[in-house]
Amino acid sequence: MLNKYKYPLTFIIVSCLLSISLYYITKIYTPEKTISIQEANINQLPIGYLDSIKNGVITGWVFDPNLPSNNIKLEIIVESRFERKKINVNTSFVRPDVNSSFNITGQHGFVSQALQTNTTNVTRVYVYAIDANDATQKVQIAASPRTFVPDNLPQFVSSDQFFSDMLNDMFHLHYSYTTGPSSKRGNQQTSQREWDIISNIWFNTSTYKAYSDFKNVLGENGEMSICGVNIPLVNCTQVDDVYDQHQGIKDNLEKIIVDNEGYVWMYQSFCGDNKGYRGWPFPLDKKDANYPCANNPALYPAGAKTYDSRYITTNTAFISANVEYFLWTKDIGFLNRNIPRVRRATEFLISQQESETKALIQTKWEGHNAVAGTVGSGIGLDLLPYGNRDANATINYYHSLKKLEELEKSIKSHPEWGVPLPSNSNLFAQSLNIRASKIKDYASKYFWINPDTGQTSTDYSYGRFYASEDTNGVKHDYGFLQLNLEAVVNDFANEEQKKTIVNWLDGKIIYPNDNSKGGDIYKFLLAPRFTTKNNPNWYVWAWICIDNDCDNRKVSRTWEDNIQNGGMFMLSSYFDVMARIKTFGANNAYGRLKIFLQKYSDTQNIGGYRKYFKNAGVDVQGCLPNGLVGMDCEFTDSILSPLSALYGFVGIDVIAEGLSIKPNLPNELNDLAVKNVYYQGTYFDIFINNKNTAATYLGQNKLLINVNKSDQILIPIDFKISPTDSAKAIFKGNNIQMVINGIPYTIFLLDQ
Repeated sequence: MLNKYKYPLTFIIVSCLLSISLYYITKIYTPEKTISIQEANINQLPIGYLDSIKNGVITGWVFDPNLPSNNIKLEIIVESRFERKKINVNTSFVRPDVNSSFNITGQHGFVSQALQTNTTNVTRVYVYAIDANDATQKVQIAASPRTFVPDNLPQFVSSDQFFSDMLNDMFHLHYSYTTGPSSKRGNQQTSQREWDIISNIWFNTSTYKAYSDFKNVLGENGEMSICGVNIPLVNCTQVDDVYDQHQGIKDNLEKIIVDNEGYVWMYQSFCGDNKGYRGWPFPLDKKDANYPCANNPALYPAGAKTYDSRYITTNTAFISANVEYFLWTKDIGFLNRNIPRVRRATEFLISQQESETKALIQTKWEGHNAVAGTVGSGIGLDLLPYGNRDANATINYYHSLKKLEELEKSIKSHPEWGVPLPSNSNLFAQSLNIRASKIKDYASKYFWINPDTGQTSTDYSYGRFYASEDTNGVKHDYGFLQLNLEAVVNDFANEEQKKTIVNWLDGKIIYPNDNSKGGDIYKFLLAPRFTTKNNPNWYVWAWICIDNDCDNRKVSRTWEDNIQNGGMFMLSSYFDVMARIKTFGANNAYGRLKIFLQKYSDTQNIGGYRKYFKNAGVDVQGCLPNGLVGMDCEFTDSILSPLSALYGFVGIDVIAEGLSIKPNLPNELNDLAVKNVYYQGTYFDIFINNKNTAATYLGQNKLLINVNKSDQILIPIDFKISPTDSAKAIFKGNNIQMVINGIPYTIFLLDQ
């Protein structure tokens, strides 16, 4: 019997009196080897295969080895996030391929119109065959369960059914969480805005039915406590049956406060209070009167220290998010309204946060000196006192400069948009490029450390990036894996550093002082650890200081006592796979992603993340108390894990000139497709395979593009098809020319 969510190599064992034959199924349509079937003296359970689910129709075949001429009863379970139903059917028609291959007769094909084609619910389908001799026994047939994604929703399709089923299941599970990126107003943290955008900007979210099983995740305790105030999280977001998440993100990007200095506030509102908060709510900033417990005497007794709670990464994420949003939507009105704010946020980083003497970010706010017992500056890393000379902020700063450079190039190339250019636009664009190059050249060397000596190193074949250098000159390195992976993905690391970082992940480089080495780095299997070396005391004041006395009374933390000390963020799996593609190619990355997907399958087979890790004795963090692993609740960015297939293997990216598709197809996949990509109002089904690159207009503003895995194409930024348009695709030279209402548009084939 097959386990739920598993597709192992499937063997059919058939007894023929004293002999047993093995039949290996590779495809469901035409069995490859013919064997004889006789009624056996011992009872055999039915044998079958779930062929396909297309247009809501479920098809397959089943027979009973003991009574091979009999029709078989089946039980089909259709399960979505919101309902579960059972359908009973019988085999009812002849399958000549099955009869011929197994040398049997009878009607062994089944079909069921069990699914609604107009639904917006993602559904799992389980098919069980009832034994012909004993109706109390049933068996789940091969290739069951399968995930059915309605035609109007985004979905992956590939030659590896398990691979694409798990991608679809994982993506749609995380999209259904209330606190995930599907919340109507968007994730409220500006510091994570870019991750939220790339999670859902690529498809039309208004087609998605946005119910949630969030209460089932948290059980009856669907609330969290902030400073003693219980907040029911399921009421913090508005969830409609159908909504446009793009509009929620757009509203946030336009309404979030960018103050006169150019600092971008952290929150537009918290749980809909519309007050706005400039910094991170933990540890709290007494200067920000909007926080509901900023004057809580239990938390802030008389004489307690106060800190500046702002995060540098709200600015970097805000800049990158605006670029991503515009390049995907070409919303010119939005760009005109927000580009002055984006430029002001950039000038703030250049003038106030960039070091006067070094090409890196150096934060000088109160409490941001990177010394234990102060506060942090990074994306949601609220336990770690990133600050002063800050690698995390510098990497994100570099990334945001490169993103803005793309946007400014696009603006300059399209004067018809009417977007005002910055003063001396040539100098501004050139300045972004020069500044980014200077930062990468200098800071990628400055933050590289030999973990054995704790000193900066110029040997890029051994070492890694450390987090921060504090005001006492101490370099803090605890094996920050995600920071290093982000440095690879954002091209902050040089080529040799990239190889060293991935080799460290794979155990080819061992750092003897680390607590976690080699295979243990993947102890939790859904992603690598966040850190590999015990961090006893480099934390913000609230995590180590007793009664706010950070000068004399501190506790020492132990290995694996929280996510940020040897634990796991599921998000790290996205950066892991993307880093491998950039460094060692698609084959290396595909092997790792398959392991992540198998572990995901295992967790769902047990009953979900929380049940799986509870059984394993691992505390799960998420809205409730501190834990060692994080996948749901506030970890909204976990949804990026399956999207490494979209941005990595399919190779989708938005650049100044348009939508770029540069495939990275691993050898184990014959083909990979992503359906219902939504770019500037046009739908695309994108297929990557060995066939010739071509385009076919499917009507209703939808285009099918087949991309040979060796090609790279560019869909220009001004390309758009409306539902009422007539269009056809023709080849002209080496490019595809789309003629839309008589107007030609060229889809360019680019040199690799």
